[in-house]
Amino acid sequence: MNIRFAQLKADISSEAFEQKEQQNGSVHKISYRLIEEGVAAFYGFAIADDSHLQFAIYFDDQSDVELARSIFTSAVRDAS
Repeated sequence: MNIRFAQLKADISSEAFEQKEQQNGSVHKISYRLIEEGVAAFYGFAIADDSHLQFAIYFDDQSDVELARSIFTSAVRDAS
């Protein structure tokens, strides 16, 4: 596991739920949900050796979490 991934993981709120981790080659992904001041949020990080991408998606309708998760999981690293 790369150091940046471990640092980001350690900083996740204790109130986070539905935490998921996955790895695809050299890219590690972690995502989780929070309720912040009554607003649903989905956070995701995709971490590679030389960079990372952070997602923060807020939504009113709880059913939109699947769309948020789909957007996050569709992120891929360009091989070029």
